[in-house]
Amino acid sequence: MNEKKRKTRIEFTPPNSKKIVVEETLGDNSVIKNINTSMSVQAFSTAKIEINPTPKHGDLLSIKSGDSVEVLMSEDEQPFSLLFSGFLQNVKVKSKEKSFELDLSVISHFYKLQLVNLNSGQFNPREGLKSIFTQILIIAEIDGTVEISDNISDTYVLDTFRNFPALSLINSICYELDLIYIFKEDNILELSKRRDVIEGMRNAKPIIELGPDQIISSEYEQ
Repeated sequence: MNEKKRKTRIEFTPPNSKKIVVEETLGDNSVIKNINTSMSVQAFSTAKIEINPTPKHGDLLSIKSGDSVEVLMSEDEQPFSLLFSGFLQNVKVKSKEKSFELDLSVISHFYKLQLVNLNSGQFNPREGLKSIFTQILIIAEIDGTVEISDNISDTYVLDTFRNFPALSLINSICYELDLIYIFKEDNILELSKRRDVIEGMRNAKPIIELGPDQIISSEYEQ
């Protein structure tokens, strides 16, 4: 039985410079050593990327905090699909004898929501839940989309306010309507009813349980 051929493509885009691209089939000698992504309720999605640049990819040593990052995957020569999009929050360079290791911390573009202040006058119209959340992303210059559960009413009118942080506005609306949001890895802001999310968590079952003899390693930082 043939194994599926998977390709990974990572694109780094500095604000005022040429895009840097790494594309390869993952294996023992891959430049891309590891990619881990995480997502949770009402928290920014993140990714950890480990890269060992070769002379062929020497331009990777020029990437820095603030660069945009997109991680894309392809299987069996299918078109690439977006796995994660964000920007570099931290770049650690580890030097060895004749090589370098890059440990990259990437955070969702939604992080910018806590850096932008809003006024109610920026919204037109000021009603409609999806319209309001979509306008928040546009004003914050975030290339994302809003998805709202079908059982949530779109009826909502925004009150007058001045100089209110975008993320605080989202939290305020969700608190008022008893909603929960998730910043998903593919630049989607998803809104759900709190009771639906809690009920889903109560009914969830672990996919697999590991015994003590199956745990390979653990790591912590203090």
